[in-house]
Amino acid sequence: MNAVLTMAQKAAVVLVQLDDSRANLVLRNMSEAEVTLLMQEVARLPTMTESVVAAVIGELGETTESLLQVRQGGLDAAARLLRDRLGNARAEEILADLDRIAIDHPLAFMNQIDPLQVIGYIAEEHPQTIAIIIAHLEPDNAARLMERLADQLRAEVARRVAKMAALPPSVVLKVAAELESRLSSFVRGGGVATQEVGGIQRMVGILNNTDRATEKQILADLEGKDPEIAEAIRHEMFVFDDLLALTDPDLQLILRSVPVKTIALSLKGKDPSIIERFKTNLSERNAMDLQEDFETLGAQRQSLVEHAEAELIRQARSLAEAGDINIERGDDELVA
Repeated sequence: MNAVLTMAQKAAVVLVQLDDSRANLVLRNMSEAEVTLLMQEVARLPTMTESVVAAVIGELGETTESLLQVRQGGLDAAARLLRDRLGNARAEEILADLDRIAIDHPLAFMNQIDPLQVIGYIAEEHPQTIAIIIAHLEPDNAARLMERLADQLRAEVARRVAKMAALPPSVVLKVAAELESRLSSFVRGGGVATQEVGGIQRMVGILNNTDRATEKQILADLEGKDPEIAEAIRHEMFVFDDLLALTDPDLQLILRSVPVKTIALSLKGKDPSIIERFKTNLSERNAMDLQEDFETLGAQRQSLVEHAEAELIRQARSLAEAGDINIERGDDELVA
């Protein structure tokens, strides 16, 4: 019996062996057309014997096992995947950044320390020293540190990061040496080439990884200290509200790349008009799932909502970098 089953029928056999919750998770990752075709096969399935089901499941197991390969990473693997996904030009730009990041600069060890521990070592340092440290950290670690600085200090550090240009190796080495004397359990290696570690884009990257409250506070404080820097940062940032300015096709592309539950969580507390805009840019099935998830979520912590918002923003940036969508801000005027 198994020999005469088509691949679509076998897929239907596997699906009906799952409980409803797991089957629903599978269907949510399929397009409407795929779901429709699969449901047609489910509806037409003949009576299945235990041996037929066992054979189909066994075949699935064999196929899955044959796909399992232990593949290695490395720069070559990253280059191959980037070129396939983004094309040669954009891939080369990112690979150049990866080469710079790969340099084992003296402050690299700070990325391995919990930000809650790091803050105790740097909170009393001069704002310029803190700015140097934060500019060398990965954006998510830098964001966690920024969130824990006092408001006034945080704004000053943000200003210095945004205005920071190339640093001589001796400056970074001095800061690293002082920190290592207190963090002797961490070992650094190698030197560091003179490189751009700060600037507007660096500060934007850090702010995109902070919570919304911290982001707003930093920008508000910067407005008072250095309006030009604040405006430059705002101009480069892409926030959740900017999703509403996208065209429907671009918004649809983003929403298709994010789980429905994440979309529902990101919409908690939003204006009904925003919720409706998102629903109208989902497939009919996903819009129904969104409504169901939204109604059953209940009260949620603000941090979880902001995390969901950040996921949509990350997807938007990723698609924009790949050239799939356009996220130019609405105040960017067209020139005829």
